[in-house]
Amino acid sequence: MFGYSIEQTSLSKNWSVLLAVPEKALLDFLYLNTQYNSLDDMRELRFDIDFMQEDLNIDRLDEYLSRYESKTLETRVLRLKGAYL
Repeated sequence: MFGYSIEQTSLSKNWSVLLAVPEKALLDFLYLNTQYNSLDDMRELRFDIDFMQEDLNIDRLDEYLSRYESKTLETRVLRLKGAYL
Protein backbone atom coordinates (compact mmCIF):
# COMPACT_ATOMS: atom_id res chain seq x y z
CA MET A 1 0.00 0.00 0.00
CA PHE A 2 1.18 3.49 -0.79
CA GLY A 3 -0.10 7.01 -1.27
CA TYR A 4 -1.92 7.60 1.97
CA SER A 5 -1.55 9.35 5.30
CA ILE A 6 -2.76 8.21 8.70
CA GLU A 7 -5.20 10.69 10.21
CA GLN A 8 -6.71 10.72 13.69
CA THR A 9 -10.49 10.89 13.78
CA SER A 10 -12.36 13.54 15.72
CA LEU A 11 -14.45 10.80 17.36
CA SER A 12 -11.66 9.20 19.32
CA LYS A 13 -7.93 9.49 19.63
CA ASN A 14 -7.81 5.69 19.56
CA TRP A 15 -9.20 5.60 16.01
CA SER A 16 -7.37 6.53 12.88
CA VAL A 17 -8.10 6.30 9.17
CA LEU A 18 -5.94 5.86 6.10
CA LEU A 19 -6.58 8.82 3.83
CA ALA A 20 -5.40 8.67 0.23
CA VAL A 21 -3.45 11.65 -1.09
CA PRO A 22 -5.24 13.28 -4.06
CA GLU A 23 -2.87 11.80 -6.65
CA LYS A 24 -3.45 8.25 -5.40
CA ALA A 25 -7.21 8.76 -5.16
CA LEU A 26 -7.29 10.05 -8.72
CA LEU A 27 -5.30 7.08 -10.04
CA ASP A 28 -7.46 4.59 -8.14
CA PHE A 29 -10.58 6.25 -9.54
CA LEU A 30 -9.34 6.01 -13.13
CA TYR A 31 -8.10 2.46 -12.59
CA LEU A 32 -11.45 1.27 -11.25
CA ASN A 33 -13.71 3.27 -13.58
CA THR A 34 -12.69 1.99 -16.98
CA GLN A 35 -15.54 3.74 -18.78
CA TYR A 36 -13.56 7.02 -18.72
CA ASN A 37 -11.35 6.78 -21.78
CA SER A 38 -11.69 9.79 -24.05
CA LEU A 39 -10.72 13.42 -23.66
CA ASP A 40 -14.44 14.27 -23.53
CA ASP A 41 -14.97 11.67 -20.80
CA MET A 42 -12.26 13.36 -18.74
CA ARG A 43 -13.81 16.79 -19.21
CA GLU A 44 -17.23 15.45 -18.20
CA LEU A 45 -15.78 14.46 -14.82
CA ARG A 46 -15.74 18.18 -14.01
CA PHE A 47 -12.75 18.08 -11.73
CA ASP A 48 -11.82 21.37 -10.10
CA ILE A 49 -9.61 23.03 -12.72
CA ASP A 50 -7.85 25.26 -10.18
CA PHE A 51 -6.91 22.24 -8.07
CA MET A 52 -5.80 20.26 -11.10
CA GLN A 53 -3.57 23.07 -12.37
CA GLU A 54 -2.25 24.48 -9.11
CA ASP A 55 -2.33 21.85 -6.38
CA LEU A 56 -2.12 18.43 -8.02
CA ASN A 57 1.44 17.18 -7.68
CA ILE A 58 2.26 15.95 -11.20
CA ASP A 59 5.58 14.44 -10.16
CA ARG A 60 3.86 12.38 -7.46
CA LEU A 61 1.07 11.43 -9.90
CA ASP A 62 3.63 10.16 -12.42
CA GLU A 63 5.65 8.32 -9.77
CA TYR A 64 2.54 6.57 -8.44
CA LEU A 65 1.36 5.84 -11.98
CA SER A 66 4.57 3.92 -12.66
CA ARG A 67 3.77 1.60 -9.74
CA TYR A 68 0.56 0.42 -11.41
CA GLU A 69 2.46 -0.87 -14.45
CA SER A 70 -0.65 -0.39 -16.62
CA LYS A 71 -0.46 0.97 -20.14
CA THR A 72 -4.22 1.45 -20.17
CA LEU A 73 -4.06 3.61 -17.05
CA GLU A 74 -1.14 5.55 -18.51
CA THR A 75 -3.30 6.33 -21.55
CA ARG A 76 -6.17 7.51 -19.33
CA VAL A 77 -3.83 9.75 -17.33
CA LEU A 78 -2.46 11.28 -20.55
CA ARG A 79 -6.01 12.12 -21.60
CA LEU A 80 -6.74 13.53 -18.15
CA LYS A 81 -3.67 15.75 -18.44
CA GLY A 82 -4.84 16.85 -21.88
CA ALA A 83 -8.20 17.84 -20.47
CA TYR A 84 -6.98 19.74 -17.41
CA LEU A 85 -3.29 20.62 -17.61
